[in-house]
Amino acid sequence: MQHVLEYFGLFGAAFLSATIFPFQSQAILFGMLMAEHYHVLLPVLVASVGNILGSCVNWLLGYFIAHPLSKEKIARAER
Repeated sequence: MQHVLEYFGLFGAAFLSATIFPFQSQAILFGMLMAEHYHVLLPVLVASVGNILGSCVNWLLGYFIAHPLSKEKIARAER
C-alpha cells in the first residue's frame, strides 16, 4: 500500500478534529482528493473511521467524567 504515512496523517487529523481539539481534517481530505494520487474511497473511509473513533473517545470521556457525579450535582450544574 502506497502513501501509508499520508493515510495515518489523515486518520490522525480526523481523529483530532472529532475530539476536543480544534482541527480541520476536511482541508487535508480535500487536498488528498484534489491531488488525484489516491482512490476516492480510501481517504474518505480513513477520515470516516478517524471521525467515528474520535467521537467514541469524546463519548467515553463524557461518560467517565460525568459518571461519578451525583444527580443532585448534575441538576445544580444544569440550573
